[in-house]
Amino acid sequence: MAVPSAETGALSAGDAGVRSAAWHLIPLLAHGYIVGYIDRSNIGFAALTMSRELGLSATVAVLRVGRDTPHFQRRVWECTLPMRTVSVTSCAAGAVRRESRLRAVVGCMRSTSMKKRIRMTLGVCVGLAAALLTFIPGGRVVAGDGTGDDEQTLAELGLAIAPVPLTYSAKDKDLVGLGSYLVNAAGDCNGCHTGGGPPNFNYAQGFNPYFGQPEKVDPSVYLSGGQDFGQVAIDANFNPIGPHIIARNLTPNKTGRAEGGNTFDQFRQILRHGTDLDHLHPPCATAPSNPNCLFALPVINPVDGNLLQVMPWPTFSHMTDHDLLAIYKYLSAIPCIEGPATPADLPPTSQYAFTALHNDCH
Repeated sequence: MAVPSAETGALSAGDAGVRSAAWHLIPLLAHGYIVGYIDRSNIGFAALTMSRELGLSATVAVLRVGRDTPHFQRRVWECTLPMRTVSVTSCAAGAVRRESRLRAVVGCMRSTSMKKRIRMTLGVCVGLAAALLTFIPGGRVVAGDGTGDDEQTLAELGLAIAPVPLTYSAKDKDLVGLGSYLVNAAGDCNGCHTGGGPPNFNYAQGFNPYFGQPEKVDPSVYLSGGQDFGQVAIDANFNPIGPHIIARNLTPNKTGRAEGGNTFDQFRQILRHGTDLDHLHPPCATAPSNPNCLFALPVINPVDGNLLQVMPWPTFSHMTDHDLLAIYKYLSAIPCIEGPATPADLPPTSQYAFTALHNDCH
């Protein structure tokens, strides 16, 4: 089943923003509701220690506010103390003023009607936030929306950013998506394995972001290999010798398996240990008569021709088998690119790598 890499149903920027705000609002509202519930039991008293300048003595005062008192509008109440009555200013702020020298602990008791209004408001807000999460449809994520980094999200993002049409079974969808994320977002495999040349390399004509243009990958050269990284071996005089290191074609062949037909076990061997299964540049212990062998200069440059050179397999070797399988599934889902038809189609320094660049797609 052919499945396109970009699907409809992405959350708009507005919906994504509202959904994110709702998620952040619920814990705050829940906290407020709990506080309101505790306050209903009248166990939240405002303990106020008056400043030394007022010269108040240690006496307990209880503020008496009527049931229908406008709590946030009226600023002066009568506060009854043993043997006397004092004026209380701004009970909401807990400030107690009187002429005699007292030190007071004032409990600002909220009215029943006010508590009901607060609880009702909090309940409505919680319900509204829940409704927003329920009725905003869960769509596909888009790059840069900051919705999370769980594997499902990364898989959806990977499918959205895949630059070529993909072919995969329904059961492999999430793995293919995760593989696309690892190849196209976390890594830049096409930066090295593109078959394109200057000035655009892996980008389509007119869509090179380095030229201030909108970004679009050239699908005709995507991961088809051929980039020349020069020589890595040297002789005793430090002159470069031996074959040029050429990026391989990673697209599947007619078998549908990644990297020209490799099995997953072979693919894992390559990324775990850097094994060159193509044997393009075998090692040689003496100055090479074979121009394709890699000469190892002991101590100074003991390059190993049995291993892939330049390709960052030591970094990829730390990835989990699950991640490697995802990459393999993705590389198996991209279109096959045949590459050069004959060695003569390649520059002279790349012709020795023809078998690693040509794919039999049919």
